[in-house]
Amino acid sequence: MTQDTLAPQRRIVVLGVGNLLWADEGFGVRCVEALGEGWDLPPDVEVMDGGTLGLALVPELADATHVLLFDAVAHPGDPGTLIVARDDEVPSLMGGNKMSLHQVGVNDIFASLELLGYEPEHVTVVGIKPVQPCNAASRSCAAGASRCASAAAARPATW
Repeated sequence: MTQDTLAPQRRIVVLGVGNLLWADEGFGVRCVEALGEGWDLPPDVEVMDGGTLGLALVPELADATHVLLFDAVAHPGDPGTLIVARDDEVPSLMGGNKMSLHQVGVNDIFASLELLGYEPEHVTVVGIKPVQPCNAASRSCAAGASRCASAAAARPATW
């Protein structure tokens, strides 16, 4: 056995979350759709549409060493503005804008992973401040998704 066989496998999950029917909430889903169309990614990168699965994503992320998350986020910038947060910067973006105590946020998913002893080594969030409905014709969402796909394709090489 060599040191290489003892090293844990790297597993990068590129995850898009959100609701396509509610404002720019569909941004994350549109990003992974754009990334899946025409980008060659390394074999250890899995692109996943998390939609509105909430805590059902916990087992899907349990063995991820790196997570690149696309989502609509509340941040101080103008609507339609992209923001990137890495590792320790992420919790400040994942605060709650919950409309109901029944909603599960991405912060709840990462908290569940931590409680179970599964924490990715690195987490990067690429978010957009919601501006308008995000559908196939939404210019801000489509433009943001295209830019994010470009950024995401390059990100695994830096890990």
